[in-house]
Amino acid sequence: MNGRHWILAAGSLVLLFLLHLPFLHADPDYYLSIGRDAFTDEGLNTSQLRNYINHGYLSFDECDNLIKSPLFNLLLFLPLNFFGTYLSIARLTILTSILLMLAVLASNGWFRKLLPVLLCTTLMQYYVFQYSHFSLSEMFSVMLILCGAVLLYRFLIDRRQTHLFFSCLFFSAAYFAKIQFVYVIVIPPFALLISHLLKVSYSSFRVVAISLLWLILFIGIYLASWYFPHRGIFDFVLKDESSQKFAALAEMPQTIGFNIIHVLFNEQNWWFHVLSAVCFVLGLFHFRKHGESFRAMFVIGSLWLLIEGHKLTMVYLPSRYLVSFYFAEGLMSSVVLTETLRRETGLIVSRASLCILIAFIAFNSFYYTKIFERRTFGVEAINHYFSAAIKDSSQPILGVWSTNATWDCKARCIPVWKDFMNDKDVFTRFRPKVILSEPNEDESNHAFSSQGIDLKAMADSTRSFRIGKWDVDAHWYH
Repeated sequence: MNGRHWILAAGSLVLLFLLHLPFLHADPDYYLSIGRDAFTDEGLNTSQLRNYINHGYLSFDECDNLIKSPLFNLLLFLPLNFFGTYLSIARLTILTSILLMLAVLASNGWFRKLLPVLLCTTLMQYYVFQYSHFSLSEMFSVMLILCGAVLLYRFLIDRRQTHLFFSCLFFSAAYFAKIQFVYVIVIPPFALLISHLLKVSYSSFRVVAISLLWLILFIGIYLASWYFPHRGIFDFVLKDESSQKFAALAEMPQTIGFNIIHVLFNEQNWWFHVLSAVCFVLGLFHFRKHGESFRAMFVIGSLWLLIEGHKLTMVYLPSRYLVSFYFAEGLMSSVVLTETLRRETGLIVSRASLCILIAFIAFNSFYYTKIFERRTFGVEAINHYFSAAIKDSSQPILGVWSTNATWDCKARCIPVWKDFMNDKDVFTRFRPKVILSEPNEDESNHAFSSQGIDLKAMADSTRSFRIGKWDVDAHWYH
């Protein structure tokens, strides 16, 4: 029986890798998000690291991403430095790190049984699947949270203090990878407290206090090693990031309702939430009927999902912000389905659980087919163009789109945003060879036209590209 679980777990990882391969060079799906999202952010997330590797300098105020995601950039440093700063290398690094973490977690017998179900419900979900091969920090952070959750579960079961330590470490590493995930540090103490109060499994107030001490220690390390040395740019970026992101208190009910109807229950998602809701009800129904392994992980998964719910109060809610929400929801569903399918839960419940799992597989397969058929390669095309056209990689290419168009040519890429970064005296400061911009300059908040600069009129020549939903003009200058 144990050998069969190993085969199923290993087969799940191999299958997941193979399913990702056709997308390593493809654009994000047309319907991925309300904004540009991964179309530009894969470049923005890595532009400072690539400029360091290719041009030997590191600027913290050239873009707003490095300061938010140090561990993510550290993960990419060696592969990009050794194999070259190519988008496919960055994507493969993220995908490989996810698969490796899943493989390590599968060394635990309980997670090994969960993994095939997690593949069917969550790892193949429309959003989770795509962000798993993007050069973005979100799924890397999500996997660190998953590691922390599994280690927390193991502590509740076997009471080993090392598991609690490493659980707190992984939850903290999630915000080292991207600071926006700092809220997950409340999961260990609250999960331990709930477990103690409900007598789910071993816990105590002393254990809650120990978890808080570990988390405070890691916060101190973050502050000493990263925040205080870069406090000026850190505060500047986080102030911009947090401004007007959440609805005012009086508007929260309306904002939550809008996000539930138009974001969670959109065409790609409605079925996922319906099936997950059924799983949650099943989990509550069987909460007292099953052992502490199920109850401990159900509490952790449900708590993670509940905490993720704060994002529904956000006025601007792109898909990447919700990847952790979907993953937590899928994890909770997987825990319930794994338990109800392998335990004696009655014929009706077993058949219902099997039907739910089949429904997850059917919907995920349908949307996988759709994104496979809709694949485009606009980002790859513009990279090939600049690789052939740029002879001197030291000449800067400016604009938000420049960061995702210069992987192959290795040119110095500098994003531009109005009243934020790199928008003043651009021609004298940078002497750009090319400026990339949409015709209406929406991506930079009209950084150039607001200063009376007509990019097209000043250019020696202009080449236009279509990437996803956007037209992008490449303006060339002497």
